[in-house]
Amino acid sequence: MMLDCLQSQAQRQPDVVAIRTDRSHLTYAQHVDWVGRVAWQLLDAGARPGDRVGLWARNQLGWLPTDLGIAAAGAVSVPLHAELPDAMVAEQLRRAGCRLVFVGDDERAARLQASSASQNEWQIFQIPESFDALPPPFFRDWPPRLRSETDLATILFTSGTTGVPKGVMLSHRNVFHNAITTQTEIPWGVAATMLNSLPFSHIYARVSDGYQAIIAGATLLLSESPERIPRLLQEFRPTQVRNVPRFYEKLLHTISHPNELPRMLGGRIRTLFVGGAGLPPAVAQVYAAAGLPLLQGYGLTETSPTHCVNRPHANRIGTVGQPLPGYDVQIASDGEVLLRGANVMLGYWNDPQATAEAIRDGWLHTGDLGELDADGFLRISGRKKDLIVFSTGRKVVPETVESRLRAIPGMDQALVFGEGWPFLIGLLIWPGELSEVEIGKQVTAALADLPPWEQLAGWVIRREPLSIQAGEVTVSHKPRRGIIFERHETALLQCRDSILSQNSARHSAAADADAPSPTPAPRRGKMPETP
Repeated sequence: MMLDCLQSQAQRQPDVVAIRTDRSHLTYAQHVDWVGRVAWQLLDAGARPGDRVGLWARNQLGWLPTDLGIAAAGAVSVPLHAELPDAMVAEQLRRAGCRLVFVGDDERAARLQASSASQNEWQIFQIPESFDALPPPFFRDWPPRLRSETDLATILFTSGTTGVPKGVMLSHRNVFHNAITTQTEIPWGVAATMLNSLPFSHIYARVSDGYQAIIAGATLLLSESPERIPRLLQEFRPTQVRNVPRFYEKLLHTISHPNELPRMLGGRIRTLFVGGAGLPPAVAQVYAAAGLPLLQGYGLTETSPTHCVNRPHANRIGTVGQPLPGYDVQIASDGEVLLRGANVMLGYWNDPQATAEAIRDGWLHTGDLGELDADGFLRISGRKKDLIVFSTGRKVVPETVESRLRAIPGMDQALVFGEGWPFLIGLLIWPGELSEVEIGKQVTAALADLPPWEQLAGWVIRREPLSIQAGEVTVSHKPRRGIIFERHETALLQCRDSILSQNSARHSAAADADAPSPTPAPRRGKMPETP
């Protein structure tokens, strides 16, 4: 499957660059060679079919060859996010039963060894920085295939905004089917170059960038840090870019007119892909006006990942597109999005109960809320578990409000709370020095056309960004609402109680004056900052 594609490309175009950084590169022939050396290295270390092998590294030249080398040895890759705390890395390796682990550098090797329960808990291999630094090959050819397409290929631990991260099990067929179906539906074209800056430890970048590049015979351009992206765009001029909405939003803040976008992106762009979070329609409209439409898609780790996507010939702003061929979408009676297809996971590692809850009658229950329009375009409105129910019984999807707030230039993150209250209170993450009054003006303007119950009654401003290390956001930067609320509970409740008190005082004054007393809209205004 993926290994067959890689060998085919190496035979067809051995000298074409498969992976490039700003410091080095790897041809397709070298890519195949690297994969084979990793496979024999594992077999020499005693790896058996189905053994789980950890992979803890940032994106680097040898990440994909190591991942595919694990597959070539018949083992199961367990990629770990580069930013995970050491204790969590050790915990996930133990949960997956990994004995062999690849790391990206000396520092990680030392940290992992320090986290081990015993001296021999893990056998650690370090990924070389370049092809020339590889150990000599055991054999010239790859080892014989030891697994089938329906076998387990990888275990990925979800970010886990609530509870313990679950290990998503994907088969070789899951990931290959998704990669080739997406590439067939939206081909990159000849001599393509895809800029990659999202972590391969997430299935989104691994399949949609890494595996699709192999299928397309394209060059994968790795940005090893966000600071290098502007240089890579200008020096190597990619034809495709894939990133999260925040990347495209921030790019708009660096230009004075949309017609500057093609130049900022290198001047050779064919396709811009976006996913991983909701895309503000206003941002999509600016790119469309510049002749660079953003193709937003939708999926989960559990769907390998892409299930729906907008196409160049069928791109509807405000939606995540239509299902890929052979994939199905259904909306349950409570609005939950259900998915079915060859891309849906095998289940959760060692968790049959969670698997049974997630997959029922062949349908994956996503936990997302959405709706399908008459043409089959899917619109995602938020998370089912995040739904806010007011004391009045009215329901609000927080993403509707939060997406507006996040689109404000300078706003790093925004969350709204109001469960059991009569109105919404916002927590605004604004690292800049803009005054509370000016922030308030922008908030009011951003929400002006929303109905009264989706307005903010008040807000608390925090100047420090949310932190992965503090457990406030996941490694994919999704906020952990429960933890964030607990850390700001005092300020948020103070804000709520102040507004309730003011509303009560207005009612009393109206009654004393024997005047009509309609229920006033909650006052919007600045509240004390929280550190």
